[in-house]
Amino acid sequence: MPYARTQDLFVADMSNDACWRLADLNQDGDHNDPGEQLSFCSDTIGAFAWTNPKCVGSAADGAVYVADTTTDVVYALRDLNGDGDANDPGEAAMFWTPPVATTRSTGASPSTSRAGSTSPTTAPPRRSGAPRT
Repeated sequence: MPYARTQDLFVADMSNDACWRLADLNQDGDHNDPGEQLSFCSDTIGAFAWTNPKCVGSAADGAVYVADTTTDVVYALRDLNGDGDANDPGEAAMFWTPPVATTRSTGASPSTSRAGSTSPTTAPPRRSGAPRT
């Protein structure tokens, strides 16, 4: 079972380039007691040097996903050895990196949608009299 306790919370720390695991060990409804703030993954001892970890998500299998908004990379973190962190070898991996952008023949810069397809950043011209969407 990935989370033995309830109310664990993962927080991205942009100032210290880290991801914290907040564990309510005594189940009193907060994460302010001694030992309840655990460094889950830090760029000083982890596998990657983060520049701006910001977005955090988690999965039912215990994986924690952290997005670095400077490099546009999403990392998958897993505590494989049960020691409470993802700083050990093999516990952090790049989960997603943006596709390589190419310039279309129109000269417009491409953007990437959630499905991974690319489309120009400029809207196509409207037909005369067509409503604006």
